[in-house]
Amino acid sequence: VTTLERAVRLGRRAGLEYVYVGNAPSRRNHNTYCPGCGTLLVERHGLRPVRNAVIDGRCPRCHRKIAGVGWGWDRAVMPG
Repeated sequence: VTTLERAVRLGRRAGLEYVYVGNAPSRRNHNTYCPGCGTLLVERHGLRPVRNAVIDGRCPRCHRKIAGVGWGWDRAVMPG
């Protein structure tokens, strides 16, 4: 996990906006945050998304356009 978290930091320094640890437990680096303001956008437990704060493809706080597809799924807690 330490190596994966280091890879995330290096990727972000290189300019990647949506890089995170997947398939391994991590404190912060498995969720998706807005690259503009840092707002938590997609919260995951393991690989499973449980919360989606993206509204109409944008960050709810700064309204930055968020790259990706499938933002139409329920923004509430996903069913188990």
